[in-house]
Amino acid sequence: SVAMSSAGRRLAIGSTLLGGGGNGKGRIYAYDYSVVGGTWNQTGLAIDGLADQDYQDTVDLSPDGNVLAVAADGHDTNGSNSGMARVYRLEGGFTWAQKGQTIYGEESGNQLGAGQVSLSNDGGMLAVGSHRLHSRSGKVHLYQWYPDAQEWELAGAIEGADTEDDLGFSVNVSGNGTYLAAGAPRLNTKGIPREQHDPSPGYVVIYSVE
Repeated sequence: SVAMSSAGRRLAIGSTLLGGGGNGKGRIYAYDYSVVGGTWNQTGLAIDGLADQDYQDTVDLSPDGNVLAVAADGHDTNGSNSGMARVYRLEGGFTWAQKGQTIYGEESGNQLGAGQVSLSNDGGMLAVGSHRLHSRSGKVHLYQWYPDAQEWELAGAIEGADTEDDLGFSVNVSGNGTYLAAGAPRLNTKGIPREQHDPSPGYVVIYSVE
């Protein structure tokens, strides 16, 4: 995936198979645009996944470009392909430092971070989808940053209505962090088997954060 700051001067790019000698850790790059040279120059070191076959390639940037969220749906800490997400802040204009703890998927096959991650404007709210969780009904996790504790805490979670809905394939949190939209590409409509859907209908749900 790719993400841009609101001014269009910073760009984050995910590369699925790079990192770790080409063993699929996944690698995230950030680039800044130089008006003088008209070129894109790398900002900070590339961020690799933690292990081979993590496939870390999902990104989002805060509007000012100083907070970067990344996800790796192939990570295995809590089981095969349980997934993970991390957040970084740019310090000193050139160093990406991790912000808080690594967030791990709940269980094997969760694939936390597959699809999208989304940050609020201040980088204090983080939405992460797990569209393959619970027989692919899917789940969206919303985390809030607590600066005193220097950690992310789960603010809430939303599950898909039925198996194979894949809720969380797409997620977006509003700039002020008070609304969350989650997309599901499939829907079990009136008991009609999914293989008879042509095309399969999906749905979007929007929640207010209270």
